Amino acid sequence: MDKLAERLLGGIALALVGVRWVPIAEAQEDPTSGKRVVVLKFTGTQAGRARTAVVLGLKRSVILVDEAEFSDALAVAQGPTRPDRIAAACRTMEVDAVIEGEMHRVSRAWSVEVWVRDCRNGEKVSPAGRATFTMRNLGGVHSIAGSLWSRIGAAVVASGAGPAEVGVAARAPPRSVEPAPARPAAPARSAAPTRPAAPPRPAAPRADERRVASAYLTECLFEEDEPPEGFPSHADWVRRRNAFMVSCERERVRRAAAERRAREEAERARAEAERRARDEAARARAEAERRARDEAARARAEAERRARDEAERRVDGERRAREEELARARIAEQERRRAQDEERRRASSYEEPTQGAFGGEERRRREDQEIEAQVAAYRERLRREGAASGAETGGDASTSDAGRDDAGSYYDYEPREDRRGRDPAGEWSRGRRGRDDPGAGGERWERERRPAPSGPARRGPTVFHVGAGISYMYRQMSVEVANTDDPRTYEAPGFPELTIAAELFPAALAGASGAASGLGLFGTFRRALYVATSGPSGPDSPGAEIDVPTAEQELLGGGLFRVPMGTNRRSPIFSLSVGYGTFVFQLDRDAMSQLDPNKQMATMYYQNVVGAVGVSIPLTSSGLAFDFGGSYRYVLDVGQEARDLFGSDTKGGYGFGLHGGLGGEASFMAEGLLWSFSADYLVFGTEFEGPSSCLDGALDCFPSGIDRYFRGMFQAGYRYR
Repeated sequence: MDKLAERLLGGIALALVGVRWVPIAEAQEDPTSGKRVVVLKFTGTQAGRARTAVVLGLKRSVILVDEAEFSDALAVAQGPTRPDRIAAACRTMEVDAVIEGEMHRVSRAWSVEVWVRDCRNGEKVSPAGRATFTMRNLGGVHSIAGSLWSRIGAAVVASGAGPAEVGVAARAPPRSVEPAPARPAAPARSAAPTRPAAPPRPAAPRADERRVASAYLTECLFEEDEPPEGFPSHADWVRRRNAFMVSCERERVRRAAAERRAREEAERARAEAERRARDEAARARAEAERRARDEAARARAEAERRARDEAERRVDGERRAREEELARARIAEQERRRAQDEERRRASSYEEPTQGAFGGEERRRREDQEIEAQVAAYRERLRREGAASGAETGGDASTSDAGRDDAGSYYDYEPREDRRGRDPAGEWSRGRRGRDDPGAGGERWERERRPAPSGPARRGPTVFHVGAGISYMYRQMSVEVANTDDPRTYEAPGFPELTIAAELFPAALAGASGAASGLGLFGTFRRALYVATSGPSGPDSPGAEIDVPTAEQELLGGGLFRVPMGTNRRSPIFSLSVGYGTFVFQLDRDAMSQLDPNKQMATMYYQNVVGAVGVSIPLTSSGLAFDFGGSYRYVLDVGQEARDLFGSDTKGGYGFGLHGGLGGEASFMAEGLLWSFSADYLVFGTEFEGPSSCLDGALDCFPSGIDRYFRGMFQAGYRYR
């Protein structure tokens, strides 16, 4: 068969001796002169049978490349996507098309889908490169081979260095070449075969035709019009020429792929540069907008602050003007009353003596009634004016006369009958006219000026407060023991404790008023002055008492808000505080380990966040008040010693407390001096978890524990307003 094919090819070559370019259509009549194709492994059930049928259908029309070698090349190929990696492997293996397929079962029928990938770009050829075969049983798989080429052959031929490109190159006009020398006489043929000469290289372009190297400008030229002298046969010459044309066309395809990759890389670089430029512009735009918004917000806040300051200054000016007007009115009223009194005294000096005592008493009664009516009307007017002034200035009654009502106005009057017999230095004094006075002869009561109150009814806000106290503490702790009704207990019946507390209100120190002046900081330190613990010893020395060094301490600090719920001294005061601190009741670990194991207790080291609320209710205007409140403690940790003894997985717990007390100001001793008696009740609850010291590490041997504290305290301090 091979010799027959050679003879046929030789005959065709002899028929085309006078033709320099071989048409591509005639060249494709040779089934193995065209495409190199690889058939990859199919996927699905019974995929091996389908692939075997496809290989049989393509074997007569293409050159099949080994699938294992191509798979190795595909495994090392580089590319972002599978089509790019397939194209790279095709260039490495010089493959024109890749065949893939899938076989699956649909109900009782079998379906085989075959598609072609073009090696130029690795993409699937659609729709010409896709074929689907359906059969009722596996015996029909071999029928694929008969119709496969008719359905996907065109796509295979068009893949890789397609016929269109080859044809264009083949139809290009030949370049001018020097005439071939005269053919020498053919040498005598010998029995030994002659080695074929190497195929000529493509002619280089002339100097005036040199341009940029491009796959689309490359021409495949075969300079020999006929076999040279001494060539074995014309068929060998034709095969050599065809091999040259195939290699030249592959070079064109390679250059085209390189140019395509270069264009794609340039396009990707351009797109990346554009994207970066857009991102940078967007970031710059966003930054500019943010800065503009910040500037606008700052300008708006500054304008609002200035407007508020201006409004406050205007309100203060109006308030001062009203106060000055009220002061002038009071002075005028005083002068008017003084003149009236002087006029009455002059008139009473010249009364007729015949009126007697009855007439004088009646006149004085009418005068008292008139004066009391005038005073009541004046006080009512001052109260209305002061209330209006307090409402306009934010309800601060300390600068108006309305706040002076509880302590008395600047001039107050009482019935004459209630003041007789008082000290002559009082508001009303009793006296007689001198004997030389023309109006002598009768008693009268003269009104004198009552001194104005020393200060406003409502005091200023607290700036700082410090205090120290001594208290009497009682502690009782009970820890449940699993499977028994007898808990472990510890009791400290009573021990003295020192307390130091301080409060600071920075806003009040800066001159703020209203609710802002109640924002401040607080701190509390407590420590036991003397506490002792003892217990029975362990089995090593039974009957002995072991003294355990003991200490108790609390440190707490945080923020405080305190505000009065009214405008006078009798208004309740509300307080809210949040802080963080530690509460420790320490038992020496070494000494405790010598006690009876069933009596041992651990140091409780409570790290907690504390929130408290309280209300103080003034009982008198002199400062005596009753206060009460409550607190909640979120325990973050109970300490390592407690975990070692009661449960290694214990995290924290909870706590709550109650407070009540009575206190006041000792202004008779010093201004700002305070005293108080108070009682506190504090409870900590803990849920113990994990291995414990009970029964060599038994789990959850101590379910929970309750730690109670009772405190009674006397405290003295100083408050600066």
